[in-house]
Amino acid sequence: MMRRLGHIFHIFIVLCLYLLVLPGCWSRREVDQLSFVGTVGLDVPDETFQGNEIGENPNMGGNHRRQTFRYTAEIMKPRVLGGGGGMLGGGRGGISELPYVVISVTGQSLWEAERNLAAVTPRTPFFGQASQIIMSRGFARRGVYPAVDYFLRKRDFRGTAWVSVTDDEAQKVLKSAATLEQTTSEEMDGLMEGAKNTGLGYAATLKDFALALTSEGRDPICARISVVSPARPQEAVGAESSGPQTFTTAQAAQMRSGAYRLNGAAVFRKDKLVGFLNPIETRGALRINGKLVREVMTLRHENSPGEQHEVSVEISHSQTRLKPEIKDGKPRVVVQVIEEGVLGETSSPHLDVFSPKVTTELNREFKKKITQEIEAAIRKARYLKADVFGFGETIRRAFPKEWRNLKRNWREEFAHIPVEIEVTATIRRAGHVLRPVPAK
Repeated sequence: MMRRLGHIFHIFIVLCLYLLVLPGCWSRREVDQLSFVGTVGLDVPDETFQGNEIGENPNMGGNHRRQTFRYTAEIMKPRVLGGGGGMLGGGRGGISELPYVVISVTGQSLWEAERNLAAVTPRTPFFGQASQIIMSRGFARRGVYPAVDYFLRKRDFRGTAWVSVTDDEAQKVLKSAATLEQTTSEEMDGLMEGAKNTGLGYAATLKDFALALTSEGRDPICARISVVSPARPQEAVGAESSGPQTFTTAQAAQMRSGAYRLNGAAVFRKDKLVGFLNPIETRGALRINGKLVREVMTLRHENSPGEQHEVSVEISHSQTRLKPEIKDGKPRVVVQVIEEGVLGETSSPHLDVFSPKVTTELNREFKKKITQEIEAAIRKARYLKADVFGFGETIRRAFPKEWRNLKRNWREEFAHIPVEIEVTATIRRAGHVLRPVPAK
């Protein structure tokens, strides 16, 4: 009997333990009560508030100036995304309804601004699907630590969200056209993923940015976004028409705003924006950091005096190694890059790319162009005194004792540190055509 009671008691204890780890649905949130945020834009507006702005303190009378954050969110419309979209402006001549809405609020902190966002939306904002953080130049120059801290503390915000800086207002980017995808966040996701294959931008996640920000020997770097000019209605549609027209979502967006593109990289010193890299410098930075997957390079070859041909090569393999050294107490870094390419195009049927002489000359030009891009990136980073390559972090791991003295004035050291570039570049294949197509 006692044995049986002991067995029942043990079962009771196990059930009680289950209750501790299965607290039920006290914190549940119904999907139909949530506003799904795809992109967050951060600005620092310089305005005079007169009592009509969300987030203003009603106890402060009269016109006054104060530093605030503008918090812009792209919120999805489930009804439209689910296929039940309507038309703006009525029947045949209307414009397709966009599947999202862009809402801007202000606050003296990002957390306050988020709470003000909840005051103007009928549903609770949910950030679990947010994939983009876009900061304006003005916001980034003031320092982005509060934003990084805010997003990392949010339990429903993902560390895989992309971080970027725009030349203009972040609000303007969110109101720009999504040309192929339904939403801005989906379009930006595609651009960021493609950055590794084009080298036109530097894709960095919130996690990457935060790790660089907290590292002793590395400064953050992320993508730079530029907004292009808005398209006129006939440009958005593709042809002029005098009759009633129905536009697609992308065409409607183009008519009301511009489009955006990746345009290099934004460079930070600690948490403050200090400058930008152009696309050539960005490709060099991607190479040094081992983040370049594919890229198309155009090489020029002089077949005979005065006769130049162009050859396009796609990078099929790229590998980078940073080798730190210390000699006589002075640090130096060796950047070792190995790249292989595939011939994609030639501009002349008379260029024999399988000729040993031509192959050697193309490989030499290939190596030269890679070296120039790396040198351009290092030169710009030194000018900005921002170690976005992690040279300091590499030295810290290899020489921890020496780093204790170097870290005190590392940015000055970085601006003058000797860097040796060793590039091995080889064109391995010529695609599916072994010989140039002969001309008649």
